[in-house]
Amino acid sequence: MSNNTKLGDFALNSVTSGTNNTAVGTNSELNNQIGDNNSFFGAGAGLDTTSNMNTGIGSSSLGLNKNGENNTAVGAGSLYNNDSGSNNTVVGTESLFSNTTGNSNTAVGQGALGSNTTGGNNNALGVNALYSNTTGDYNVAIGDNALFSNTTGFNNNALGVNALYHNTTGDYNVAIGDNALQNNTTANSNTAVGQGALGSNTTGFNNNALGLNALYSNTTGDYNVAIGDNALQNNTTANSNTAVGQGALYKNTTGLNNNALGVNALYSNTTGDYNVAIGDNALFSNTTANSNTAVGQGALGSNTTGGNNNALGVNALFSNTTGSSNNALGLNALFSNTTGFNNNALGVNALYSNTTGDYNVAIGDNALQNNTTANSNTAVGQGALFSNTTGLNNNALGVNALFSNTTGSSNNALGLNALFSNTTGLDNNALGVNALYSNTTGNYNVAIGDGALYHNTTANSNTAVGFNALYNVNSDNNTAVGWKALENNISGRYNVAIGLQALRNTTAGSRNVSIGENSLYYATSNNNVAVGMVALTNLTSGGNNVAIGYNAGSNIVTGSNNILIGYNAGSGLPEMNNSIVISNLATQTVNPSSYYNVVCDENGKLYRSNIAN
Repeated sequence: MSNNTKLGDFALNSVTSGTNNTAVGTNSELNNQIGDNNSFFGAGAGLDTTSNMNTGIGSSSLGLNKNGENNTAVGAGSLYNNDSGSNNTVVGTESLFSNTTGNSNTAVGQGALGSNTTGGNNNALGVNALYSNTTGDYNVAIGDNALFSNTTGFNNNALGVNALYHNTTGDYNVAIGDNALQNNTTANSNTAVGQGALGSNTTGFNNNALGLNALYSNTTGDYNVAIGDNALQNNTTANSNTAVGQGALYKNTTGLNNNALGVNALYSNTTGDYNVAIGDNALFSNTTANSNTAVGQGALGSNTTGGNNNALGVNALFSNTTGSSNNALGLNALFSNTTGFNNNALGVNALYSNTTGDYNVAIGDNALQNNTTANSNTAVGQGALFSNTTGLNNNALGVNALFSNTTGSSNNALGLNALFSNTTGLDNNALGVNALYSNTTGNYNVAIGDGALYHNTTANSNTAVGFNALYNVNSDNNTAVGWKALENNISGRYNVAIGLQALRNTTAGSRNVSIGENSLYYATSNNNVAVGMVALTNLTSGGNNVAIGYNAGSNIVTGSNNILIGYNAGSGLPEMNNSIVISNLATQTVNPSSYYNVVCDENGKLYRSNIAN
């Protein structure tokens, strides 16, 4: 009974061997007999205590404690029902009121851990914090009503007014912020940081919310991640969504497996699944569409129900609403597309103006930039098919190839500036730098070779193969194969030139056939046939000549109506008309006055005239 201090009626009234006790107040430590080192202040404080090293301040604090040790209780009724629980610290009226055997709990605030019976290692700070906890262990609640309803849940952390308020048996939850995870009941492993974060969650598990009202409406959705104010705010039952950024996936309700990174990314999505949005406002208007990927500010920003689109670049596919299966890579690529589908655009402003056109491919800055409703065009190269609006089935490969085409269809251009000026021409084929460069409305032309058919504008059905072949032509139905073949032809028609520089200098001649290098080189006339290298090479104005053989008719300049067959046929003779020469002599020096005319009867039989030439 040594070193005991008491003040009040019946204080330490039953002590026998207990030492170093202090009791102040009526009935304080009334039944203590052997307990040591206890201090109690208040009526009925430590009433039944028989154990050691307890401190109680407040009426009835630790009132029924018998065997619990190392407890500290401050507040009327605090730790009142404690029987054998030890190492508890409480501050507040009736805090840890019902605790019987629970150990190592800390409760600060009126009613904190008020219902706890056997739960241990809990920390509660705030009015009614962890109030309903009975057997739950290792919980931390800081804030009025934090983890208020928790009964058996363990390893929960709640910081904020009403944080995890309704949690009963849920485990491993973290709630930081007023009303965070307020309605969670039995769900596990959720993390909510921010006022109202996961505020409506009931049984959804493995969710992570960071930000004001992030995942606020989520009830049963699982495996969601929301970082940013209002991110995934309206999500209810959807699973496996990730939203990073203010307002990201804001309206999502049941859409699942979506990923949004950026302010307002996938903002309007409600039920769409498997979408990826990276960038501010990316896929902003998407509601129910699935399997879209948008990377870049505003990418697929207007998309509502269009699915299977891929947009990479600022504002790529920005205006798309219901168009599907489009791919856009580059700043403003497919910017205006609304309902067009199966388009592919790679490059700054590629297919920029396309709205409803389908099956187009544009690779290169500004490729198919002005295309609106046309289908099935392919443009590869900066500015390729730049001006095309409604022309379809065109193929352009090369910088500025088919640049000016607007409504022309079924054209093929391969090479820098190939078919550059074409506007409405159709069924043209150009292969080579500047091939068919000036063509505007001409149709059915084929140009293969740099500069081939360069100046053709409105002429049709020409074929040019070779460097600068038919370079200056603007007439129809010519065929030139060879370097600079028919190069200077402008208005001549129905010509055929095959060979290097064949018919090179004709400007207006028509219906000529030139086969062989430099054959009919200077000819400007009509209806000539030259087959063989340098055949009729010097002919200028003569017409209706036929020369077959190397150097055949090379002497003729203005002669007409001649037939020359053979190697060097007629090459040594003076100018002639209406003659036939069949010879393989190296030179011919016979005076034409000794020639005889040859006539043909109605049956095709040849006769020598009796009159010399």
